[in-house]
Amino acid sequence: MTSAKEDETIDRKKQIIEAAAELFAQQGYYKTTTADVARTVGITQPYVFHFFKSKEALYLTVLGGAVQEIKSAFNLVEAPAQELEDALGGAFHSLLRGGCRNDVLLCMTAQSISDPGIRI
Repeated sequence: MTSAKEDETIDRKKQIIEAAAELFAQQGYYKTTTADVARTVGITQPYVFHFFKSKEALYLTVLGGAVQEIKSAFNLVEAPAQELEDALGGAFHSLLRGGCRNDVLLCMTAQSISDPGIRI
C-alpha cells in the first residue's frame, strides 16, 4: 500500500507527462519548454526536474508512451491478408477519433527532430 505522499508524487508525475504530451504534440519539441510544462501543471520548473533529468528525458518518456498506445491499437487488428490494409486504416482512424491524436502527432513530429538521440 502506498502512502498519501507517494500517491501525490505518482499523480504529479502523471500530470507532468500528460501536460508535456499535449504541449509537445501541439507545439513540437523545440518550441515546448519545461517552464511551459510546469506552468500548465501549476508547479515550478525545478519540480519538473525532480522527476525528469532533462527536457529530452521528459520527451522520451512521453514519446515512449505514445508509441506504446499506437502499437497496442494496431496489435488488436485481426483481418485476413486481403482486408488488412483497410483494417489498419480503420485502426488509424480510430486512434485519431479515440483520444490518441496527440500520440500520433508526437510520433509524426518526432521524425523532424534533428537530434538522433530523441528520434524514433
